[in-house]
Amino acid sequence: MCADKRGTSELTPAVGYETVAGRVGNITGGGDSFNYTYKPDAPHLPAGTTASIGNDELPLNVLNVWEPNRDVLDRKENKLNGNFVWWYDYTVNSMGRRSNVQEQGTAYPGNAAVDWGYNARGEVTLHNHSANANDRVFAFDGIGNRTKGAVGTVLPAGADTVSNALNQYTAFTGSNLGYDFDGNLTTDGEADSSRKQFTSLMCRFQS
Repeated sequence: MCADKRGTSELTPAVGYETVAGRVGNITGGGDSFNYTYKPDAPHLPAGTTASIGNDELPLNVLNVWEPNRDVLDRKENKLNGNFVWWYDYTVNSMGRRSNVQEQGTAYPGNAAVDWGYNARGEVTLHNHSANANDRVFAFDGIGNRTKGAVGTVLPAGADTVSNALNQYTAFTGSNLGYDFDGNLTTDGEADSSRKQFTSLMCRFQS
C-alpha cells in the first residue's frame, strides 16, 4: 500500500507472481503497469522491465545485461518509446568493484564517464568524472574513518575530518561536533543541533 505524508492511503497496487518460480511478474495500479523478466540461467537476477506509465501510454523498457560468469551488471539500458533515455556500460575489476562507467543517452548531453579508484581495503579514494567539477578524492585512516575529502583529484595537505577514540567525527569539514554519553549528536556548529542537520552535513561531504 502506498501512502502520502499524512499516512492516508492513496493506492494499493496489485502484485502478480509467476506460477512456477513465485517471483514478482507484474505490478499494476493507478494506471501504471510494470512487467518483469529474469535471467534464465540465474533466476534471481532481473533481466528487464517493461512498463506503461499513467495516461501517456508510452512504453518504458529497462534492460539489464549481466556478465556471463558472475553476478555483475555489465550494462543497463533505459528506453522510452523506443529511444534511449540513458544507458550505463560498466567495467568491473576482479574484486567485483566498478572501476569505470560510460553514460550515454538524451539524459547525458555530450555523454559522460566516471573512473573509480580504490585503496587496498576496497575504500573508494577517487571519483574521476569526465566533467572535472564532479571529481572527488578521499583518504581514510586504518579503520575506515574518512580523514580527508576534496572536490577535484588532489587531497588537501591536512586532515579536514577528525575522529575520536569512539570513531565519532569531532571535526568535519570546518564544523565541530559534540556528542552525549549515549553517542547522540549534541553540537554540530549550527544553531539547531539536530540529527537532520548532521545528515545534511554528511551528504554535503559525500556529494
